[in-house]
Amino acid sequence: MRQTNDQTLKEALYAFLNTNEKVKNKLFLAKINDFWQSKMGASITRYTTNVELKKHTLYFTITSAPLRHELSFSKEKIKEMMNEMLGESFVEEVVIR
Repeated sequence: MRQTNDQTLKEALYAFLNTNEKVKNKLFLAKINDFWQSKMGASITRYTTNVELKKHTLYFTITSAPLRHELSFSKEKIKEMMNEMLGESFVEEVVIR
């Protein structure tokens, strides 16, 4: 006899992601990279060399000093945009270096 599952596939995947932080970070980092490129455009993406997500902190490495200074004023807005795109309050801090 077959067993019936009370969980949908979506619920099972969410349960897996909530128990496996490493996989969740990698999935969110991929989403953030795609979102960053589409939302910020080619001019800002060209100066972005590295995007990292470690322990709920999002790190952007920007090669242009004037752009880095300009983006430092928008850290809170970037954090809100990323959390809204991810669908949960995951990013706690944004560091632009």
